[in-house]
Amino acid sequence: SLGDYFKAESIAMSFELLTNHLSIPINKLAVTVFEGDENVPRDTEAYGLWRKQGLSESQIYFYGRDENWWGPAGITGPCGPDTEIFYDTGKPKCGDSCGPACHCGKFVEIWNNVFMEYNRNADGSFSFLKQKNVDTGMSLERLYAIVNKLNSVYETEFFLPLISKMYKLTGVELTSDNERRYRIICEHTRAVTFILGDPKAITPSNTEQGYIVRRLIRRAIRHSKNLFGKNIVPDLAVTVIEQYGDVYPLQ
Repeated sequence: SLGDYFKAESIAMSFELLTNHLSIPINKLAVTVFEGDENVPRDTEAYGLWRKQGLSESQIYFYGRDENWWGPAGITGPCGPDTEIFYDTGKPKCGDSCGPACHCGKFVEIWNNVFMEYNRNADGSFSFLKQKNVDTGMSLERLYAIVNKLNSVYETEFFLPLISKMYKLTGVELTSDNERRYRIICEHTRAVTFILGDPKAITPSNTEQGYIVRRLIRRAIRHSKNLFGKNIVPDLAVTVIEQYGDVYPLQ
């Protein structure tokens, strides 16, 4: 939203889509809001709006800038607190401090609403923007997995063809010990296949966007060689093209 609506509408619409349209139980949700610091106060407004939607105090977590603040993109510019929405998988807490910021797997982030209401000035101070905006992002694949009661996106048809192809090419079964490498190879191969096939034609290089592509390719190949003893990334790229070629034709 570019000035059309702000926190109240954004939070209400997010909640409505998740609970009313996707039928996610309210007790399976957890959210985070900005706890405030010496420059910007705690986001009590977002907290109150989530409480208004019916979330209990125990479902709302306060975190600092590392978790619940976006921007600016440079030294100065628009920025603001965010509120992130998580799905509680039902796994037991890993400890007393376990929460959405923990990486134990209990909480899966599915949505993020960034409230662009501040400008960071050259002297490091913050002032209110004349226009309040919302920058939002939602994970379609994670929601798809949740709605279908799957443990992760890697159990969906988005990734299963790649996992099946990896086993067919190598004979190495997916196990808890090699699961991370399996996932890295799948995700990185799919990502670079899309990037290389994009009309912008970004290619591997030593600078900027091309450097990111190069790193993704090298990491996928490294894990492939370490796990399988050979590079199967080109073969997996063919599978990605076969999966998505009709929707995203190569340029």
